[in-house]
Amino acid sequence: MKKNNRNNRGMALVIVLGIAGIILILGTVYSRMYTDSNPAARLQLDRIQADFLAKGIQNIAIYKIKKYPDFFIRSYRQYVYKQRTSSDSSLPKLDSDQATSPLPYEYFIGKTSNGGAQGILNGDYINDFIEPLNGASYTTDIYLINSKDFNSEAVEIKVAVQLKDKKAINTYKTTIHGDLMKVGGRTSGVLTE
Repeated sequence: MKKNNRNNRGMALVIVLGIAGIILILGTVYSRMYTDSNPAARLQLDRIQADFLAKGIQNIAIYKIKKYPDFFIRSYRQYVYKQRTSSDSSLPKLDSDQATSPLPYEYFIGKTSNGGAQGILNGDYINDFIEPLNGASYTTDIYLINSKDFNSEAVEIKVAVQLKDKKAINTYKTTIHGDLMKVGGRTSGVLTE
């Protein structure tokens, strides 16, 4: 009976050591997986936050365009015409007061004459607005596309986000289609996404 009792104790010791070894191996594997996935998870979180920031800025740009459609369209056309006159000498030049910087379009999207940022569309309110991203910077560009003699417009909004300490610049584009309508004798824009 004593021999049988010793065998049982020996077998219990082997089982306990085996289970402890398996737990140790699983713990090591889990620890390695967690260590390997932590940088990827942080990058994924940064990317998600940048996505939401860009979508928010695009929504603010859409709001501004919907609120001031006439101003946006006219100022954008003046901006494009000024660029064309610099490369095509056959076009009549803008008056000096029409060609001063910042142009109304540049003012609309928040660019200053010296190339700086002004306003929420180009990161001027960065400290209050994007705390979770801690040091990210962004710029916004708006393009009027698909113009058909003032009857149909589409607007492309491009937001470029650069996270702090990262070289990569993530670019987010959205296009909003709209139809211009006559309202009370004046042109007004209606945008649909």
